[in-house]
Amino acid sequence: MFPEDYDINCARLIRLWIAEGFVKKMQGITLEEVAQGYLNQLIHRSLVQVDVVDSIGRTRSCRIHDMMLKNYPNFNGIARRLSIQNNVKTHLQSAIISQTRSILILGLDEVPNSFLMTCFANFKLMKVMDFEGAPIDCIPKEVGSLFHLRYLSLKDTKVQILPKSIGKSYNLETLNLKNSLVYELPAEISGLCKLRYLAAYNFNRDNK
Repeated sequence: MFPEDYDINCARLIRLWIAEGFVKKMQGITLEEVAQGYLNQLIHRSLVQVDVVDSIGRTRSCRIHDMMLKNYPNFNGIARRLSIQNNVKTHLQSAIISQTRSILILGLDEVPNSFLMTCFANFKLMKVMDFEGAPIDCIPKEVGSLFHLRYLSLKDTKVQILPKSIGKSYNLETLNLKNSLVYELPAEISGLCKLRYLAAYNFNRDNK
């Protein structure tokens, strides 16, 4: 899903794994701790390369080893996990299929509103929507119809308002609003009983 030399935030990666259902429950420890163990194993086997380590020795970001990367030049529009990246003139409309479970948008200058609407209206099996840094400014009310949605990241986007229908995404576990323009959460968010991670803050450098 991530391109070559992309600096992957480990916390983001772990939450994506959990949302995808890759992390098995283990008694006495959290899912995050189990996933961290998975990541440590990949690092130990040199399949994942450490990029940044914090002051207490925890890996904060990593990169995929070149040997793990795969290139599919002839995309046929059939993908359960869709990664759209690097400003390539991807035929977005040809990728509109109902079986897509995960979508990740990286490095695009533009995301057509028609594509965004289709994602929320038609991808009924969607579990992961990672729009971090994507050039979008709204989320359609159809988000409430995504019953299987577990992960929604609007970090570093220009989205200002969360629709009230977000309260119907009952399986949502991660909602990342860091550095978005969302300044108020709808009361309906209290209905998200499975929510594990909610981040919402913005540093306005124009204010002194």
